[in-house]
Amino acid sequence: MAPNYFNETPDSVVGYTTSITAEQDAHKRTILVLSSVLGPVAFLSILSRLWIRFRIERSTDIDDWLMIASLIPLIGLFITVGLGEFRVPV
Repeated sequence: MAPNYFNETPDSVVGYTTSITAEQDAHKRTILVLSSVLGPVAFLSILSRLWIRFRIERSTDIDDWLMIASLIPLIGLFITVGLGEFRVPV
């Protein structure tokens, strides 16, 4: 007799599960909290250094321009971590 695939769940047919364990969920929350706290701290420290260099010292160097360029990947990291936390499992 042929197997009845209509009564099976998609996870059992494919052979793996897409459910998230409690440990994985805890790791996701930890990553979200750490990036939510340390990310803005890094962003504010870069902005404060640039403020001092541009306004008070009135001198710039190549490291200041590299720090400005590093803000682009930093903002991208904020966005991807936030979107990755709220991804709907397939």
